[in-house]
Parts: sequence; C-alpha cells; structure tokens
Amino acid sequence: MSKTNTLLIAILLFFSSASAQLPELSVVLKPSADATGIEKARAFYYESDYVNAKALFYVELEKGNFQPHDFLLFSNTLMFDNKPSLATEFLKEYEKTSGNTTISQQTGTSSSISEKPVQTIYPVSNPTSYRGKVYTTIDGRVMEYDTDCDGNLSNRREVLMGITDMPIGSVAFYNNANNAVVSLIDKPLNESSLYLLYKKNGKWRKPVKLFDDVKGNYAFPQIDEESQKLYFSSDRPGGQGGYDLFVSVFNENTFENPISLGNEVNTPGNEINPVQTKNWLYFSSDGRASKGGFDIFKFKNLGDNQTILLNAAEMNTKDNEVALLPTSESSYYIKRENKEQTNLYSMIKQATMTTVTGNVIDEQGLPISGAYILIGEDNGGFTATDTKGNYMYAIPENVTDISGKVLAEGYEAFAFNTTEGENTSIQLTRVKPVEIIKEVIRTVNVAQRPMSDTQLMQSEADSGDVFFIPPEIKNKSIDDNKNGVSAITKPANGLYYIIIVSSYSYTQAYDYWNKWITYFNSAEILEYENELYRIGFYAGSSEEAALKVYNDAKKIKKDIWLIRP
Repeated sequence: MSKTNTLLIAILLFFSSASAQLPELSVVLKPSADATGIEKARAFYYESDYVNAKALFYVELEKGNFQPHDFLLFSNTLMFDNKPSLATEFLKEYEKTSGNTTISQQTGTSSSISEKPVQTIYPVSNPTSYRGKVYTTIDGRVMEYDTDCDGNLSNRREVLMGITDMPIGSVAFYNNANNAVVSLIDKPLNESSLYLLYKKNGKWRKPVKLFDDVKGNYAFPQIDEESQKLYFSSDRPGGQGGYDLFVSVFNENTFENPISLGNEVNTPGNEINPVQTKNWLYFSSDGRASKGGFDIFKFKNLGDNQTILLNAAEMNTKDNEVALLPTSESSYYIKRENKEQTNLYSMIKQATMTTVTGNVIDEQGLPISGAYILIGEDNGGFTATDTKGNYMYAIPENVTDISGKVLAEGYEAFAFNTTEGENTSIQLTRVKPVEIIKEVIRTVNVAQRPMSDTQLMQSEADSGDVFFIPPEIKNKSIDDNKNGVSAITKPANGLYYIIIVSSYSYTQAYDYWNKWITYFNSAEILEYENELYRIGFYAGSSEEAALKVYNDAKKIKKDIWLIRP
C-alpha cells in the first residue's frame, strides 16, 4: 500500500521562553513557598521541567507520597524521557489506584507526517481566529494578522488599544467583531479573569467582569457563535483540580451560569484552550496519558450518555501541544512549545477516502481493548481498539485491498487482509508460557574474614562480580536459585518488594529475569493480577529494612521502585 500522508505541515518558528507564552497558565502553576516535595514535583511537571520533575517524583515515590494522579504524571514524564516500558508500568498503576481503567485506550490514529518549515518574525501566544483573521497576544497586547495560502502570518497590527491597563491573555471575538470576551491578568493579585468587551456607537466600552460571583481564575475563552456558547477554563471550587473546562450559553451581552464539562473531560491536571468545531471539541490537557506534557485531545457527545474522548495522536509530540486553532474544516494551527522555544504549525489534513473498521476479541469472544492495529507496510499507520474492542482507521486515498497486523500484550500477533467496506472481526490467541531451563554459572570471590552485607556487595562489585543479597534473605537466596530457574511467585501480603522491571509477556519477563539475576541474586518473576509479570525480590517486612535494601539496590539500577504492603 502506498505511503499514507494525512497531514502536511508548515512550521512557523520563533524562539522565546515557553513559560512566558501562557500568562493565564502561570497564575495556577506557581508553587507556594512552603510547598511539599510532591507539590514541587507536580509544579516542575506542569512547567515542562521534566528533568527536575523526574528526579523529585522518584524521591516522593520512595517516600510513599504519591496520590493516584501522580502515577499518571510520572508516566508522562517517563514517556518524555524515552522510557515507554517503565511509563506503561506507572500508567497501569494509575489505572489501578484511580479506578480509571480506560485512559490507556484514549488513543486516536497515527500516521506519517511531512513538514515544511517557514520562517516568521512574529511570536504568537494563545492564537484565536475570527472571519479569516488570526489574533494573538504579545506582552499583554492583542495583535491581528492576515494569513496567506501557506499559513504565513502577515500585516501585523495592534487592536483593542487603550481599553485596559491590565495585560490581555487571550481574546475571542463574536457579533461581527463588535463584541469580545478577553482574559485579563491582574499581576499584583496573580489572577486571571474573564471580561466582556462591547462596542457602543462604534467605540469600545469599559470591560465588564464575568462570573465574579465565584472566586477563581478564569481563562482561555473561545466562542462558538453557531451554538451561542462560550467555552473557557477555570480553577473555581468544586472542580477536578487545576484548570477545568466550562461552558456558558450567551445571548449577545448576557452569559448564563457556567456548567462544568464533567470528569469525562476534566482531570486533576489542566484542561485549556477549548475550541468547538463541526464534529469535535478540541482542547489541550496535561492530566491524561500523553506523549509528554500537554497533548491535544478531542471530545464528542453522542447523546444517550455515549461519549468519545481521544488523544489526537497525529498532532502530538513529546513537546507541549497547548493550543489548536481550526482555520477551515481541514486545516489548523497548532501551538507547540518546550522550555527552549515555541513553534506554531500550520496543518492541512487530507480528506478521508477509505475507512477500515472491525473488532478484536479473545478466544472466549470477549473484546480486547488497547490492541494495536497496524495498517499497511512499515510506512503505514496504526490505531487502537476501544474498551469494546472496536477500531476504525481512515486512509486518505482509495484502497481496495488492505493488509494489517494486530498486536496485543499477552496475545500472539495476527496478520489479516480486508477490503473497503468490510467490518473485520479478529480473534486472538493467548501466548502460552514457555518453560525454559538454563544453567546460570557465576563466580563469587570468598573473603578470608567475616564481612558485612554491605562490604560483601562492595567487594564483589570491585571484583566485577556484582552479587546483591538482601540482608534478610542472604542465607536462602543461593539455594532458591542454584539451578538457574525462576518459578513464578505470588507476592506475599504484608511484605515489601523491590521491582526491577515488568512485562505482560511471560517470555519477555523470563528474558528480563535472566538479565538481572546476575546483579540481583534473589530476583524472581512475581505474578500480579491481569497477567502482569514483575521482576523483583523480597526487601523485608519493615519500612526501615526495605528502604535500606532499596537504597543499596539503586546503586546497581536507578530505575527501580518499592512496593509497600
């Protein structure tokens, strides 16, 4: 099948401080002077400082200070650090502790992307559009731009001059540009609020504050004139945490009490820059499983309590995608940033010509969620099944014969062929555990005088034979593994375990065990629920003993973690 290019991208590059580009976000991210360690770790994450976030998250994980949502933030941090296996482990831990078992299935389609860089001299923050014009803010001032067919911005001019002394964060025009909702930043109070602007006799009147009956920050306004709805973000009391998305129905200058979009959209993180299109509500979030930090998501309410929420995977990268701005039904701007720079992308999405649909089930006919459907050859795209095992993939060309492969943890890969219009049902077979016997030979230097456990480990490390023995099990560990074979063990209740690595495949778990048994002599394959295999070892029955083992083990492998009873 020919290469599928669903997005053509022109990049508008400019360099600036990323954190300075979203003044409305900075008012909720600044940690207090007496912030705890886990609060500082979250602040680093939300500020896109993933190096410091990762270091602090490890410390707070060791101390047992994680709340359920912290497992998700740590997972996203590890994804940014190119550690997908470890990230998946903590994502599963988030699902287990939070009860949110669908987050890993919030994945859209992904496809190859071609890019064309285009230089521009204009910095851009929180872009919005109205009737062919693009609006953005620079140092609290609103700029209006024209656009050409390549997505370039030109003819910059300032608008809304002299209306207020407060910096403007973003603006949403409506009513033939005679009305607007803006976010204004009160720097002394470090607060963001929404204000109504309107013209009378052709002149802008004094801003009128909206929703001032409930305290909180209000930001990122977007107007959908067709439905007469104002979408915005707020951290007002009663929400999920951080910035949540709200909607208010309006009639010219009158706005009804806002309604939260609920926990199907909102998270303990931040949901910002909502924008309604014909088919989807797009927004940016750093509170869901992502490729790193903020990703673009899309939400659709089908009615009858049926909703769809997907990660717009084809638009997202390891950087922060903080805003999407539709310019037509098939073209968008995307604002992408990191700590060093901010980029604006002009994206053109090709029309869908062929649709591939079907479902994936197990041997009992039950749906398999989170299975990956690879379409075409190596240069094709992929999608994932939802919680009901269904999948859909759109190809922007006419294709008659379609080939693909299905991959799912714990199941054998399955290749298939289908045609346009055919709904393909695919049944997968579970991977059967393979019993492998392998002799492991290792040499240990024997000291001439009694040595402490710490001295023993150091001596062997110096000699090149790293041989870690937890103090509480040093006498039985060699006998348990003398044949070089690991039995699958169920972790005992009330005990502490060090986890080295994990996998949903028994064969891969065995390979991991065989690799790390050289360094951690008492390592076992520990079986958990949902057929998760963790390579780890017993660390003691008390917090003090377990932390000592944990700290010694980190000298050998940094990326480990401690499971408490």
